[in-house]
Amino acid sequence: MRTLGILSLLTLAVGLAMPVPGARAQSKDVDMAVLEFTEKTQLLGVTLLGKYVFIHDDQKKAEGKECLYVYEYTGDAKTPLLTRLGKQVVAFHCQLMERPKTKIDVLTLAMSSEPGIFEIREIQFAGSDKGHRVMAQ
Repeated sequence: MRTLGILSLLTLAVGLAMPVPGARAQSKDVDMAVLEFTEKTQLLGVTLLGKYVFIHDDQKKAEGKECLYVYEYTGDAKTPLLTRLGKQVVAFHCQLMERPKTKIDVLTLAMSSEPGIFEIREIQFAGSDKGHRVMAQ
């Protein structure tokens, strides 16, 4: 039964947040993904709905600074990705978790205190073997 619940959440995550084609940038120290949320989803008390750019910066983490940033997505696919960063929505320290390498962006969700709304607990960027756990404020 528990396995069914986990599979349901993973399936739901695929339906709630989908990668935006052609919107990926990665370097040695920075992971970036654009995700589109089709249902209200919370991240540290902020409700996400629409397109957002998620960025994790290893260098900032090493300096003890906030390392995971979420920005509103603006512009279109014709402009360079970094010029599509809108207003910063949230920034926070994450906890790195070892994970099997994945070819897709993976979100780990949990039920929020609001009915029908999920909460992001962890994000893993495509091509990475690290999950970035959201730490409670």
